[in-house]
Amino acid sequence: MACTKRFCMLHINPCPEHECPTFETDEKSVNEAANRALEAELASIARRVQLSALTERAAALRGGIACSAPDLSMEALSGMNIHLTLRFDDGVDEAATLTFLSTKTSVPVPRVYDVSLPSQPNDVGVGYILMEKLEGTAMDWTELRLDAQAQTKVLEQFADIFASLSQHAFPLIGCLQSCDPTVVGPLVSENAADVIDGTTRCIGPFKSTADYLTAVVDVAIDHILQRESQVQDPVGPYLALREVQNSVRLSLPEAVRRAPAEFFLRHMDDKGDQVLLDAAHNIVGIIDWEWAQTLPKEHAFAAPLFMVDVGSYYDGIDGLSDAEAQFADILERKGHAGLAECVRAGRASHRLAHAVDEGSAPDDVKVHLRSFRRLVQKVDEEWETWEARAMSLKGLKHDRDPGLRKLLDWQKA
Repeated sequence: MACTKRFCMLHINPCPEHECPTFETDEKSVNEAANRALEAELASIARRVQLSALTERAAALRGGIACSAPDLSMEALSGMNIHLTLRFDDGVDEAATLTFLSTKTSVPVPRVYDVSLPSQPNDVGVGYILMEKLEGTAMDWTELRLDAQAQTKVLEQFADIFASLSQHAFPLIGCLQSCDPTVVGPLVSENAADVIDGTTRCIGPFKSTADYLTAVVDVAIDHILQRESQVQDPVGPYLALREVQNSVRLSLPEAVRRAPAEFFLRHMDDKGDQVLLDAAHNIVGIIDWEWAQTLPKEHAFAAPLFMVDVGSYYDGIDGLSDAEAQFADILERKGHAGLAECVRAGRASHRLAHAVDEGSAPDDVKVHLRSFRRLVQKVDEEWETWEARAMSLKGLKHDRDPGLRKLLDWQKA
């Protein structure tokens, strides 16, 4: 972040090859260096972007109505994207989002006008999306402190969004590649990608739940073996993920393990700020669908993460929050009993997603894995107890598990 270089998980820590200050040693210097790096990156992008070509393209899409764009600045940065408001001579402002949702569902999203992928040469110089700009404020569920009436209003609207998404099933698990015709392609996610011989390869799409869940856990294990995650103490997480593999197999009835099924679209970054609210708590739009993918019904319709009580969740408590319980009741009252059941049984889905997420801290992974085993295998066991038992068996597993043998050899070295 501070020097714009990319190190493996082992050498991101202080070492001769990476001499940048750390938050622990000099937080002020890290922040200053990170800001300089960000400004340099923005300047590099600005040199490539042809704003005149962008405004000409936007004007053409609106029948020749001229428009202007502001210069790129730090204020334009927003997470993974750079947002620019194009101002047309007739007073209309426009920007970008997903075609499928805006044309085939009632989910409130910005209308898409034009898309150009980074891999497609264009006169603008970079990949871009032109979409409608929605007026609203990003929702911070915790800070909002909604009263009972306002919370019910928001949850009622979310129930309608879930119901709309449930009306559109897909034959594969993956990410949408096109809308017309609808094509489901590989997963677009760091946790589902690898670099092989210099080429980034993504897993999927998948025809069955078993294939999908097995592949996701396999990638997490591969990243440990490639020293891309859990570098400091890989053996415990490795054995635990092997246990998750068994749990996944045990959790799926034989009838659905390999059978084709219906899959549904889910927003994969649903911590709350993807929701835009007006002053009256109406949902005016849902944005940031970059990582959206299709999933089995029980995973697609687990409660959005903003409804989860974060404190209890990371303490290993699996009961539903008040918001989740209310959301399930609203779905049932609206006639969507199946979706309500997905919400009530959705904690295993949350736990699995965070257990294999390389962004999860090691201690948090232990909490997620223990809860996942408790929910799926009906076995409640302290992590330390399980790890000690698993480690006592590692000699027996060593001969028939080349991955474990590799990790043990690394530790010896």
